[in-house]
Amino acid sequence: MIHFNRITREEGLSEPTNSFLYHDKLGFIWASSMNGLNRFDGSHITVFQPQQNNIHSIYGRNIQSPFFENENKDIWFTTYDKSSISVYRQKTGHFDHYFIHSNEKTNEPDTYNALFLEHHHWLWVLANDNLYKFNTKAPVENNVQPLLNLQAARFAVDTFTEGFVKRVAACFWSYRKGFEIIDFDKNALVMRRRTYFSEQEKTFMPLLTVQAALIENDTLVWLTTDKGMVRLNPEQPRTFKIFHTGIQGSVIRRLAFDKYKKLYVSTNKTPLLVFDKTALTFTPLSINIKNQYDTFDPMQNGAYDIFIDNTNILWLSVEKEGIFYAPLKGKKFDNPFTLNNQLLPNINQILEDDGGGIWASTTSNLYQFDKNYTFKGISTLIPKSYLINGIDKQFWIVSKTGLLQYIDDTKKELKTVLEKKEHEFRCITQIDESTLLITSNHDLFVFNIKTKIFSPLMINRFFDNIIVDNLKNIWCGTARENIICYQINKTGNSVKKIYEINDKGIVNHFHNSTINPSVIWAATTKGVIKINTNTLNDTLFTEKDGLPDSQIQAVLEDKKGNLWCSTNHGIVRYNSITKLSRQFTVRDGLSANAYNPNAALLSSTGEMWFGSIHGIDIFHPDSIQDISQPPQLAITGLKIYDKYWQGDTSIMVAQNIHLKYFENTLTFELAAMDYADPNNNKFKVMLEGYDREWVNLNTQNFVTYVNLPTGDYTFKFIACNTEGIWNETPRVLHITIRPPFWKTWWFITLCLLAIVALVGYIAYLRISKIIDLQELR
Repeated sequence: MIHFNRITREEGLSEPTNSFLYHDKLGFIWASSMNGLNRFDGSHITVFQPQQNNIHSIYGRNIQSPFFENENKDIWFTTYDKSSISVYRQKTGHFDHYFIHSNEKTNEPDTYNALFLEHHHWLWVLANDNLYKFNTKAPVENNVQPLLNLQAARFAVDTFTEGFVKRVAACFWSYRKGFEIIDFDKNALVMRRRTYFSEQEKTFMPLLTVQAALIENDTLVWLTTDKGMVRLNPEQPRTFKIFHTGIQGSVIRRLAFDKYKKLYVSTNKTPLLVFDKTALTFTPLSINIKNQYDTFDPMQNGAYDIFIDNTNILWLSVEKEGIFYAPLKGKKFDNPFTLNNQLLPNINQILEDDGGGIWASTTSNLYQFDKNYTFKGISTLIPKSYLINGIDKQFWIVSKTGLLQYIDDTKKELKTVLEKKEHEFRCITQIDESTLLITSNHDLFVFNIKTKIFSPLMINRFFDNIIVDNLKNIWCGTARENIICYQINKTGNSVKKIYEINDKGIVNHFHNSTINPSVIWAATTKGVIKINTNTLNDTLFTEKDGLPDSQIQAVLEDKKGNLWCSTNHGIVRYNSITKLSRQFTVRDGLSANAYNPNAALLSSTGEMWFGSIHGIDIFHPDSIQDISQPPQLAITGLKIYDKYWQGDTSIMVAQNIHLKYFENTLTFELAAMDYADPNNNKFKVMLEGYDREWVNLNTQNFVTYVNLPTGDYTFKFIACNTEGIWNETPRVLHITIRPPFWKTWWFITLCLLAIVALVGYIAYLRISKIIDLQELR
């Protein structure tokens, strides 16, 4: 299932008819509309619309062309309602617009449609059914090169290795039937023109209305038509083949390849299909919309445009519904209940038997699966039970009133071994072949399997979780946020407390390290505790140490030393040495975001099983690879009090700014452009000259500094994406807050000189007066 985020008017989208989308080199997403240009940074949408008396605002409201970016990161496109070739200048944040004037010196063309930007220089533009090359480096004079007459609405462009336009596939849309392929040489001279599915070829090709084309290579073009999707070899047109979705009334609209060359198809009936080029079949994708609105049904509303960016984020444009986006990732997690079409139970415990079979329990049932996750059976359990896979190859189960033994998976029989109604049993573990440890609501008991002797250890404590370490010591977690280690004597009838951990959370799960036998990991309500059973010391890891959540339900360790923690906000991979973490949620394919205490298993094959409120999530740690890049960083806004700073350059590219002494309350608006799950991108900031260390904002994407003293500052910020990958190269902005003139050195110097001069003048007058008086005498 693919989990989509949604952008609508409520999030600031100017208008929900968004035919063209683009991911620029700075990391922003640009979306066309019929009422302005939209720029999205993962958190906020900036809308550009025409402004009266502002020649540097956008020229028209209706953008109906693709976007193209040059080496200066300027964005070129064409507008429709006020026909122009437009460009957004990243450096200044301003728009410029230009026009094509033909050789006949006719009036301004009525329509513009941009096709391609060649070598960051020549913009290929269709204007009034004529194709031109527009010179973006000299856009005012000698700005065009006429190429040919052409009537079309949508285009696909292929290039030579050097980047020159090689082929244009022109779709006639509703103008007439068919489409045309035009081949060029490297000087933009027409080498060949061919039409397909038109009147000229109707003897061996049907008449089709072609809406969009996708060029895969020299011999393969994919088309969306009114009769289905067409695969065409332009050199062998008679071998064409038409594919139908099998969905009644569906019309294919757009096509896109992901980075693995998987073909995605949008239609008017379903949001998304995947076409298998080997089996030649369509498969609907299961999708989920993160949606607080009730007006959109993802299985009834089709997508109009489809765009897959260079980070493999899938973007869908749904007319009147907005924009949807989600990362395309390989399947990482399995849920055996969905694989076997079973209901999704709330799993409390997971165990593995000696044959590799997996057992999972709820409050009332015990489920069994084989090595391939195939469902094998279900048994009814005593409610409020806790079970272990014993050394004797049998399951031992404690209920509220007794100890039971699960005989085997063929009889599926529960045998009562011990009944103690006066005790409320809690959990169980096994020390050796003959000894079980059982906790109750007030003590710890020993049960000898062979002699059937049941005896208390007289500890008089309540334990929720227990585990035996490599030295056969017992570690017990209490409900009072204590972990106590007991050493049991050789006879097994008494214990001695040798270590205690206090105030580090209630233990939800214990796990013996897979790479260090002297280490126990404890998942608690305050984080993860690393316990060294040899040295008897412990370390608590919390959110301050890089964990995204301190409420840990269970913890497992892989062979590389990474911890995998289930939480109430997904599953977290955490490295206790590097302090780096990566959080996985339902957006990554998990069954749920909420997991249960103690429901975890590291299987003999190295797979991890975590029990959630909706079943079990299974994965092998080695299959979870981080392939994403660090997020791109930008300062998208700087507010001085409540007004945005305006300068000669855009704040997004500014390196130095100078402010007056009263412009000293600053709010920085930040963006980390990674769209896998932008709400979970995290930020750290530092204002050198004010902050002494990095300040962790978590997911907050703005920071305010109030009443800064005059002086020089350097603002820095870094960010990480939802996978915990940090961009360690900070975005830097140097800031100078100038003092008032009466505090400047030159003013103070002048004042001092004036005072000296005044004092000297007064002294001169006094001396002159004394001399005059002396002369008079």
